[in-house]
Formats: sequence, C-alpha cells, structure tokens
Amino acid sequence: MTLLQQALEALEQLIQEKCDYMLRNKLGNPESEHATKQGRAAITALRAAIEQGVVVMPKEPTDECLHSMAVRYDHGLGMDGYYDNSIFDKSPTPNKHAQRLESTKRTMNQLYEEATGQGFYKLPPAPITQEDGK
Repeated sequence: MTLLQQALEALEQLIQEKCDYMLRNKLGNPESEHATKQGRAAITALRAAIEQGVVVMPKEPTDECLHSMAVRYDHGLGMDGYYDNSIFDKSPTPNKHAQRLESTKRTMNQLYEEATGQGFYKLPPAPITQEDGK
C-alpha cells in the first residue's frame, strides 16, 4: 500500500468516526453533513485518480532525479570526463563534460516542469464528484 493510499484510508476512517460521533450525540447540522459529503467526494476522486494511474510527484525534482534523466537522455554523461576527450571538441575549454552535464540537467528540469504541469502546460483541475449515500 502506497503512502497516498494509507493517507486516504486514514482520512476515510476520520470522516467515518466524525459521522459516528455526530450520530451518537445528535449533533448533525447541514454544514457538517455537507463538509462530510465533500470530504467523501474528495476521497472518491483521489481513489479514482490512483486507479487511473495518476501519481503524486514532488514539485521540485531532486538533483539525483535530474542527473538520472540527463544520463538517460545522453548516456555519455554517465561516464565522468567522457566529453573532455578531444575527439568531441577541439577547443581548449576545461570541464566540457561538467558544463554539458549541467546544461542537460537544466533542460531536464524544464522537461520535468512540463511533465508535472508547472511549465507552459498547466494541468486541468481534477473534477470532484459527490457520491450519494456515502
């Protein structure tokens, strides 16, 4: 069970306990019943998203993630000093490999932003539907 699924289970249990407490103590009012329905609708929407393959990702990628993406994009970046070899560039610029790696990581950061809906493309808000009787 993933952390997100565990969090959903905990929220569901909390909402159920709140409902039980309200019923036992006859504290039900329209506002709290509406809030309970909204909470259940949100959990239902999150469960549906998980089942459809939606994943939760950090807003900022780690350096390790960017490095992995850069090496996947250009395998030569995974071998230290690979691009310092004169067969790739005759210029006497030192640390060509490190510069190329950093440049590629900046590009990977931009791709990460696009893939997570933080770049030019923005993810649409997730629809929350209410499930009657729950």
